[in-house]
Amino acid sequence: MKTLIKIELAIAKIMFIIMVILILVAAIGRAMGYPLIWSIEISMVLFAWVSMFSIHYAQVNQRNMGIDILSKRLPVQVQNVVDYINRILIISFLGFGTCSGYIFMWDTRSHVLPISEINHVVLSAAVPTGCLLIMFTCIEQLIDKINSNRALSMRGNLP
Repeated sequence: MKTLIKIELAIAKIMFIIMVILILVAAIGRAMGYPLIWSIEISMVLFAWVSMFSIHYAQVNQRNMGIDILSKRLPVQVQNVVDYINRILIISFLGFGTCSGYIFMWDTRSHVLPISEINHVVLSAAVPTGCLLIMFTCIEQLIDKINSNRALSMRGNLP
């Protein structure tokens, strides 16, 4: 899994650099009277993929935003139950996003982006692929949490 994360991060960095260069070149071209309209479309595709890879990277490192003002005031056992329910809801949502996204991708496979004529699949595959990666990570984190809580309860350290 760590190799996959390193590959994703490298690809995201390269895509981000290309995206910034394309936007910069488009701005310079527009200022000189030669707008590069296709560069914005390609940047949009790259942005979708960079966003998904970044969200997945944040999930792997458990750096996604969370609101725990109320849950931290609850007893530890209730916090664990709320956390399990939250993780299951997130995994369910990501599963729905994956299925719906791939159905949408299949339905729009004959479409192309208007200016660059890149197949729409390249753009629309970003969200379900990102959802799938994040879902696998969430499942792995849920299994790790269950195993660590089980180990703690066997040792008698679980409150």
